[in-house]
Order: sequence, then C-alpha cells, then structure tokens
Amino acid sequence: MNVKTRDCGTVIDRVPPHALLGASALVCAALSLSPPPASSAAAPSPPTRAQATQAQAAQIKVAWVRWLPGGVPLAGYATLANVSGQSIVLTSATSAAFHDVSLHQTVQTGGTVRMSPLDRIAIAPHAVLDFEARGIHLMLMQPRAALDPNGAISIILHFADGSSLTVPFQVRTSAAAPPSD
Repeated sequence: MNVKTRDCGTVIDRVPPHALLGASALVCAALSLSPPPASSAAAPSPPTRAQATQAQAAQIKVAWVRWLPGGVPLAGYATLANVSGQSIVLTSATSAAFHDVSLHQTVQTGGTVRMSPLDRIAIAPHAVLDFEARGIHLMLMQPRAALDPNGAISIILHFADGSSLTVPFQVRTSAAAPPSD
C-alpha cells in the first residue's frame, strides 16, 4: 500500500496504515527530544576567522591612571578607537590591582557635578572615544597594594560579545603626557 501523510513535519511514505500511528508517535517523540533551533535572541556565536571580536576591533591609543597617595579611589583614562565597521560595546573592566573597577561618567547638571556609573559604553564604527574629554573614566576602587607612581598596571576591558582585551595603563602623577621616547 502506498500511503503518504505529513505528521510532525516528517513525510512518511510507503508505510502500512496500521504502522502509521506508532511511527508518528516515534517521530514526534524524537522531535521533542531534539534541542530547539537557535533563535536570534540566543547568545552570539563565536566569531569566525573573517569576523573580528570586539576586543580585536578595539585599539587603545593612550591608557593611563592618575596616581593619588593614600589608597583613595583613582581614575583610569584611555583613548579607544573602533577600527571595525561594526559598533563595539565595552561592558566592564577588571584588574588584579583593584578590588573594584567600574565604568563611570562625570556629569554636570546646572551647577552640580556628579559621577554616574555606566552599564556600557558603545563606540560607533570607525570612531574614536577619548574617555577624559567626555568625562568617561574607569573608577578604580580599593587598591590591593600601593601603586608605583611611575609604573603600570594591567586592566582587562570586557566587551559585549564576551571578548576581552588586557591593556597596560601607565600610572602618572598628573594628566600631563609622558615624556616622548
């Protein structure tokens, strides 16, 4: 007997009618055990070789920390360039030198200046973001040890696609540019 029927998205051909019920049940059971297809809301897939990560698209031109004595909170600044054709999003930063590192922006409203935490910093394609000029900075809290005012510390920048970039931040006693080599 030649019977065609569609059940659970599967075509069953040349199956005797008495076997259709059992076969349909098996097909439906197998489909329900399969993992659901990936949706557009799922986590981003790992980048291919042709597709750069956000960390690879980020280029740091200047990275420094303003040194202050006494273990008080410090600020870290950087000039970050997005050299890709896609937006990149900085979501956080960490450092072994500090217990807490967070993204902040200094905002002036009327005559009041305050710091506000930022959840993320988006950088448009082929754009350069100078943290200091926009009031954006890394707030570095609770140093784990005394910093060398002429040394460097590593800060890891974390991006929305899960990639990260370790950046050496120069420690300076002022905002002045370091002497050129």
